[in-house]
Amino acid sequence: MKRAVAAWLFIMGLETVNGTLRTIFLVPAAGTLHAHQAGVAIACVIIFTITWLATEWIGSTSFRQHLKVGGLWLLLTVLFEFGLGALFNYGPDRMIADYDLSRGGLMGFGLTFITLAPAFVAWLRDGFRPQAHH
Repeated sequence: MKRAVAAWLFIMGLETVNGTLRTIFLVPAAGTLHAHQAGVAIACVIIFTITWLATEWIGSTSFRQHLKVGGLWLLLTVLFEFGLGALFNYGPDRMIADYDLSRGGLMGFGLTFITLAPAFVAWLRDGFRPQAHH
């Protein structure tokens, strides 16, 4: 799991750059909501690319292992997001807004994507099909 954490750290590093550039350039041009929505789409591209490049290196070989990596990435991402929100003194309403579909928040899609990315990439790369366990 150390390699899975290392890959996640790389994803979060690129996501931090993505968020910084989004705040500097996209928020003034498109507004906060649209910039955050575009940021989720860009995040999915980043997650997919890093997962594609790191899947073999991480070493997960079964559907269950791919889901464990995705679950770990989900947990770390939620802790990172809410920890960063607390660091910047964002209130709970501000942090939850990114997850609220009725308010245009798409982070739930991003979290779903990061959770399923290892299994999805393995399936794309290797024609991976979950096998029944006996």
